[in-house]
Amino acid sequence: MPPMTLTLRGALESDLPILAQMNKQLIDDEGSLNPMTISELEDRMRVWLLSDWHIDLLCKDTEIVGYALYQFRDNTYYKVEREVYVRQFFITSDHRMMGFGREGINLLKETRFPDVKTIIVDVLVNNHRGMSFWQQVGFAPYQTTMKLHTK
Repeated sequence: MPPMTLTLRGALESDLPILAQMNKQLIDDEGSLNPMTISELEDRMRVWLLSDWHIDLLCKDTEIVGYALYQFRDNTYYKVEREVYVRQFFITSDHRMMGFGREGINLLKETRFPDVKTIIVDVLVNNHRGMSFWQQVGFAPYQTTMKLHTK
């Protein structure tokens, strides 16, 4: 395995503007119906940053190439087993298809999730590129959430 070129850096409050911009790009890329503005996304990131969520920036040298937002949880059925829910994982568009996504997941597994039994991620059904990426790094579909809009 080649040496890692990415590093992780815990996000700071000063990173909130760039995190909000990347979150907006993620929303657009995945086809989410989320209508939040950049300002609202920044406020939401601030709430996460100050809570039990973790936000890591993925960096190549001093350049930010993406981020991960995640939360540790107890397994629903086996309380002694720890799992992590990755709510957002994002690589900037100009750094895609270069291996940074795979490298970022591996780095998280090795440095942030070494004692985690299961990693969970949600992928929107129409996000075909996202689904392909997650399957390429070893994830398999487990559950389908369905919605009925009545109004």
